Amino acid sequence: MTKKRMNVLGWAALGCLIALSAGCKENNPVTPPKKPLELLYPAGGESLKVDSTVLVRWQINDSTKVSSGSVAVELSINNGMTYSLIVTHSLPLDTTFSSWTVASGQISAQCIIRVRDYSDYSVFDKSGTFTVHQ
Repeated sequence: MTKKRMNVLGWAALGCLIALSAGCKENNPVTPPKKPLELLYPAGGESLKVDSTVLVRWQINDSTKVSSGSVAVELSINNGMTYSLIVTHSLPLDTTFSSWTVASGQISAQCIIRVRDYSDYSVFDKSGTFTVHQ
């Protein structure tokens, strides 16, 4: 009889741990820390027309990590293999947007926008892919 009780208690204890673990996970989800520099728009999936003006938006979550004190905005038309500046000057940290006029030479279904620390390429955020069309 003692053995049965131990088996039942062992199973019950295991069941409680599983339930407790599942309960903790649901009530306290783990959220990753915010990036120091976060791109807000475009996010990816957009379809942008040549000659349209797009407001590229970002936010600075930790200005101490953006060491140069300024931001660069870049475009890739080949899914991130190469980037070129679409804003030809650095933008101060208190700037959170820049307008970009879409050019005909930027037509692609593999466009990505990247915002980065002007001097430190390791501090950046980028969009998912989007399309630029005629």
